[in-house]
Amino acid sequence: MVLRIIEMLKEQPNISQSALGERLGISRRVIQKYIKVLEEMGKIERKGGKRYGYWEVTAASKRKEKLQKQLKGAGNMMKRLVKKRRATKND
Repeated sequence: MVLRIIEMLKEQPNISQSALGERLGISRRVIQKYIKVLEEMGKIERKGGKRYGYWEVTAASKRKEKLQKQLKGAGNMMKRLVKKRRATKND
């Protein structure tokens, strides 16, 4: 859920919490809790005021996402290698 919230904030930085909740199918109160946790973790930052402000996903969060994608790619590569080894052993 948290990654979906971060993705939506990247796509629409000025989205309201109510609209975010509607799109994700959860209440505004739950969104508020997630947002608070993400702010405390330093993943997102509010720029500007409540009404005309926007959310900014921090660089640390972007680096983590990039690393997660790289690790996922490496994991997939390892799975293919193991599968290939098993196939050659059975021959």
